[in-house]
Amino acid sequence: MEDNEQKPNNQNNPKRVIRKPEDLDLKNRLLSSPELFITEKGSDEYLDRLSLKLKLFGLDGFDIDEFVSNAGIKYETKFHKYWFYKLADLFGVDRSVMDVWVKPEFVRLFIIQAVYARFPRKMLNALRRNKIVYGNSGNKLYHYLTNEASEKLDLVIEQVYQVMKRSENPLDFWKNYSKEYEVYFQTELF
Repeated sequence: MEDNEQKPNNQNNPKRVIRKPEDLDLKNRLLSSPELFITEKGSDEYLDRLSLKLKLFGLDGFDIDEFVSNAGIKYETKFHKYWFYKLADLFGVDRSVMDVWVKPEFVRLFIIQAVYARFPRKMLNALRRNKIVYGNSGNKLYHYLTNEASEKLDLVIEQVYQVMKRSENPLDFWKNYSKEYEVYFQTELF
């Protein structure tokens, strides 16, 4: 009998399989480097991008009802004069511009970018929606936060203030803030 032939089913003589050279080569490649055959969806880079996308869009188990309320709370301020004065110093403007009820546009943009950017974008959208739907009578975005979210906002406001205290100008602030809290910013458009 030849080597590649086999006897009929016999318990004492196990089935002998002859491998083709291509199969042996494939087996060797699989054993030596299994990463070669990982699909793009199974790669670490793909999973990192997917995780970032979920974080940015707030789809990773974030329940908006835990942080945003439909009923506004009674008026209380979160941003005090000393906070606004430090912001005026940071931007190099006179502190008197912070004494008025309606602050300059850069203040609103700064608060959105520095404070609310630390929360999921979905939350900011819900706060803006509630402010429009449930009345815009002097209420601020933070008036539509739950107690738990309001406490977290207080913490972020204090962290922003601490970074403002040790910064000399807006660019210096963003560099320090970005390094410490991983809030990224664009320095130049072109």
